[in-house]
Amino acid sequence: LNGPAPDTKLEVQGAWSQIVFEEISTSPQRSLWERIFFHTAELKSSDAPKKWRSASQRLVQELGANMFLEAATRWLALGPSPNRSGVQISSGEAELQKGFLWFFADQNDERLPGLLANFAEGALKKIPMLGAVSQKVGNACVNVLAELPGLEPVSQLSRLAQRIKYDTAQRLIETALTRAAERAGISREQLEEMSASDCGLGADGTLTLCFGDYTAQVSIEETTSAAAH
Repeated sequence: LNGPAPDTKLEVQGAWSQIVFEEISTSPQRSLWERIFFHTAELKSSDAPKKWRSASQRLVQELGANMFLEAATRWLALGPSPNRSGVQISSGEAELQKGFLWFFADQNDERLPGLLANFAEGALKKIPMLGAVSQKVGNACVNVLAELPGLEPVSQLSRLAQRIKYDTAQRLIETALTRAAERAGISREQLEEMSASDCGLGADGTLTLCFGDYTAQVSIEETTSAAAH
């Protein structure tokens, strides 16, 4: 955690890192953010070793978890290839994003499962004749989702399994899904129920639609019968 040499600079690798590094360059915590991203570049394997993860969490604590998540979730929302849909990202950009994603494996924030799933979907989008935007980044998203506690990451993995058609990614998602479901203590049948579309229904099982002067309400009772009013 001593940080890079004084004359070492972060190098932009693509559209995503350009946005992130420009923001970092004006931050009062610039030197610490730079240490965080140099640490991301040190992760060479597809999974993050315990020692690397421990070091990453010390960096987050030094910056402050709230400050880290405020910026990092915003950068996640950019997607892996902002404003460049259908373009494969460079290997250097993929390495930066992979390490960055593994910082979230030890964070607990309700925004993360959905953001990670969206990032994965962007990375695993298949480009005709080329392959995924970045298989490496997509894999990292899936593996990090499988590490997160609770049911929401499992639900997001299940939805990814339905949306992603890339064969290699499908196998990885299925493996991560099984691991995450076992950790959450739920069965495959329960998992399928969780991932079913809510068709716009609210948490109370009702949907209200307005048509001019008329209002229609649909409600689900005991999960088997529906009534419209």
